[in-house]
Amino acid sequence: MPKLITHDDRKPNGYDPPHTEKGIKKIQELVEENSGILKTNTVVYGAATRFWQIAQEGLKKNSGAQYKSSFLCGTPEGLDVETNRICLVNGLTVPLKEHEGLEKAVAEGYVNIWRYLGKFPDDTVICAGGELMIALGLNSIRKRGALYEIDISDRSGNLIWE
Repeated sequence: MPKLITHDDRKPNGYDPPHTEKGIKKIQELVEENSGILKTNTVVYGAATRFWQIAQEGLKKNSGAQYKSSFLCGTPEGLDVETNRICLVNGLTVPLKEHEGLEKAVAEGYVNIWRYLGKFPDDTVICAGGELMIALGLNSIRKRGALYEIDISDRSGNLIWE
């Protein structure tokens, strides 16, 4: 089954916030402790710096793996948790309730995210965050800096490590 790693502590607010040093260390710890089950030939990462950092910092031991970037696994927009607004590429912020993000497109049936993820091999490692977890309907088990096993056939996920 595919594995999914969520980003950890990131710099606060703004567009495309990267991990903090603490966040990078947590991802490195996650990968080190789970290296046996994270061997893969395919890494799919969201279109943000923090997801690329997971792929680079954490999964660099998978030499020869094919890396694929996908906005369907997360976008660079950042959530300002204090104001509950999304920070866009142009510097503007919009209220979260007015943002037409991935989770809304999936919820309204415009994107079948399970079908999309099902096209990748079973040993795929996905580097993503809350946006994808919510779109998958896994918000109830969502944690930062965590590892999940994703079951495409029954559309579920299990927390493996946090």
